[in-house]
Amino acid sequence: LFRECIEDTSVGVIRQFSRSIREGGMVSSASSKTQYNYAENLHRITVPALIMAGSEDAFVTKETLKSCYERLSSRDKELVIFSKKNGYSAEYGHSDVIIGKNSAKEVYPVILAWLDKRTTKTSLVARIKNFFLELLNRIKGR
Repeated sequence: LFRECIEDTSVGVIRQFSRSIREGGMVSSASSKTQYNYAENLHRITVPALIMAGSEDAFVTKETLKSCYERLSSRDKELVIFSKKNGYSAEYGHSDVIIGKNSAKEVYPVILAWLDKRTTKTSLVARIKNFFLELLNRIKGR
């Protein structure tokens, strides 16, 4: 599963994360021609948005996620925290949401249901949904 989900992290990405940590928020890499602060521009997002995280995420706090959620201008947005309190089998960490032992049973159905509500047969959302279905089938086949 790691072979299909995780790639070697480039030096540029590591530098970008380091810079983001130093500056206290997600920003574009120092080598970008135009510097861009993602958090300061969340209000520009108007498309449907699904924000997901684990309750035990050590990288992104629930408060940060809620702040990001509130700053989105999308009228169609949803925030899901995967935790026992919210009816899931475990307290999910950062990577658990996508590659955790229960993600195929608990997280992927949430993603698929969210996509189903917004899907037409020819839309980009339909293609994304099909990608997740293929990934889920590959995981179940192992």
